[in-house]
Amino acid sequence: MVLSPAVVYTNYGIQFACALVIASLNPLILLSRWNRSKANSQLTMILIHIGLHFVFAVSTLMYAGAVLLFFKDDRKHSIIFWTVLIYGSILSTTALSDLFLALDRYIAITYPIQYLVSMKSKLVLYSTFFTIAFCLSIAPACALHRVEEKPQALMLADFVGEPTIRIILISGMVLMILNVVVSAFFLMELRKFNKTLLGIRQSTKVANTTVAYQMVLAGIFWVVPAVSRTVMENCFDLYIRKTLGPLTVTLVVVYMACCSVLYWTKLVPEKTSPFRTISTSR
Repeated sequence: MVLSPAVVYTNYGIQFACALVIASLNPLILLSRWNRSKANSQLTMILIHIGLHFVFAVSTLMYAGAVLLFFKDDRKHSIIFWTVLIYGSILSTTALSDLFLALDRYIAITYPIQYLVSMKSKLVLYSTFFTIAFCLSIAPACALHRVEEKPQALMLADFVGEPTIRIILISGMVLMILNVVVSAFFLMELRKFNKTLLGIRQSTKVANTTVAYQMVLAGIFWVVPAVSRTVMENCFDLYIRKTLGPLTVTLVVVYMACCSVLYWTKLVPEKTSPFRTISTSR
C-alpha cells in the first residue's frame, strides 16, 4: 500500500508534533508531583499512565522521525521496521493502561478504605506487570512473523503477517470494550459519589475529575474513530487506511497530547510550574 506524500507528511508530522508536546510536558508533570506522597495518594495510577505516555512519545519521535526522513528510501526499511516495532508494541499496551486507570478510579470510589489499605498497591503491581508483559510479548511475535515488505512500507501491518496483526487488533478491540464498560460504571458511580459524600479529600477530587475528562478525550479521539473504522472495514469494505493512512493512530497520539495538557492543568501546582504566572494574594 503506497500512500501519497501529502498523507504521509500530514499524519506523521502531526504525530511527531504531538509526541513533542507529550515528551515535553509529562516529565515536568512527574517532577512537580515528586516527594508529594500525601497529595499523590489517589494519583499513583495516573502518574504511571503519564509515564507510559512519555515512553510512547519517545518511541513516536523515533518512528515518525524515521518515516519523515526515509519513507521514500526503500534501503532504509530496516530502520523504519525496528522503530515501528517498538512504537507498535508500546501503542498496543496503552489500551491496557487506560483500562487499569479506569478500574483504579472505580475501585477507589466504590471501596475507598480497602483501596487505600491494600487494593491500590495490588493494582499498581498488576498494571505494571501486565503492561510490560503485553508489550514484551508483542515485539518478539511481530519480529518472528516479519514478511517481505512492499515498496514504501511504513506501518506495522506492512512488515508483519496478517494473522499476527489481526490478533493484535482483536486484543486491542477487546481491551477497548472492557475499558468502555469500566469507564461507564465509574462515571455512574462518580455521580453518586459526588452527591452523597461531603468533605472529599482534594486529591480524590482531583483524581476523579482528571480521569473523567481523560475518558471523554479517549471517547472522542480513540473509541469513536476506532469503532467507526472497524464498522466501515467489516461492514462496507471501506478501508480508509488506503487513502488517509494511519488516521486512527494519529488521533490516538492527538488524544495523548490532549491528556498531557489536561494533566498539566489539573496536576501541576502553580508555584512549581515554570510556565505559569503565580497569582498574587488578594
